[in-house]
Amino acid sequence: MPTVPAKRTDQPESEVLKECLAFLRERGCLADRQNNGSFCTAGQWHTYGIVGSGDIIGIGPGGVHIEIETKAGRGGRLSTLQQRRQDRVTRHGGKYAVVHSVDELAKWYEREVMQTTEGVFDGCEDT
Repeated sequence: MPTVPAKRTDQPESEVLKECLAFLRERGCLADRQNNGSFCTAGQWHTYGIVGSGDIIGIGPGGVHIEIETKAGRGGRLSTLQQRRQDRVTRHGGKYAVVHSVDELAKWYEREVMQTTEGVFDGCEDT
């Protein structure tokens, strides 16, 4: 499924990812990079990570599960496995976003995370 940015930029996905992680952490979310993939060694294929998961996985206000799939500023595609994961996360009450910039993340976060958890929790501090 193609994804279309709200505002097209030339920002690479790695920069979008870095800025989005910082945004979430600045707001007290537990947010981490979720690496996944596969590799072959001695003729044997191995996989690691959560298949189809977002690039960022974490816990937002009120304990809500969040996953963020970051794409380059010019757009991208969600794989079939990513589409399935998005559906599973949202059906189980989690929040899943596909973003092309930290600005898109900020708008999604306010609308989908803060509005639905308002009054439940005001963030957290790592101790």
